[in-house]
Amino acid sequence: MNSLSYCKKYAKINTSKKIRAVKYSCAQAGKYLASKAPYGYVRNDDKNHTPNVDEDAAQIVRQIFERRAKGESCRTGRETEKNLPVCVWKTK
Repeated sequence: MNSLSYCKKYAKINTSKKIRAVKYSCAQAGKYLASKAPYGYVRNDDKNHTPNVDEDAAQIVRQIFERRAKGESCRTGRETEKNLPVCVWKTK
């Protein structure tokens, strides 16, 4: 193995360890690590970037959970309720 490939390999391993260490320390500090908030939440601009409830989207999420609790499938919900966004009713 020549020295150039060894240096590249070491740099890759070292960078990976640094990234993991930073993510771990941010998690220990209580910071929200995801780049985007889940549907129904908005990312706050505070120091920890904690997600806050988006009331407009939260109503849709509540409707979905109520329908699933009643036993309806996502497909019937999408067909009966045309004003719900398609991104909410993703199917496999």
